[in-house]
Amino acid sequence: MLICMRQTLDKARIVEDALAGYLEEVASVRKTLDGRYDDLKSNRVKPIDGEEAFRKLREKSERRRSGG
Repeated sequence: MLICMRQTLDKARIVEDALAGYLEEVASVRKTLDGRYDDLKSNRVKPIDGEEAFRKLREKSERRRSGG
């Protein structure tokens, strides 16, 4: 019985640690997104078109592969 209780507590601690880590990560992402939103709203940064951004990344990657 004691072993069973100990295993249950160990599992509960693992779940608790995993959840705590997850919530810390969510808080970090939220802080990052809030800051980026504030930057956009205050015009400190300019939004870019997603398709244009991917096109530029593809072109940059192709230039690197071709040695130029």
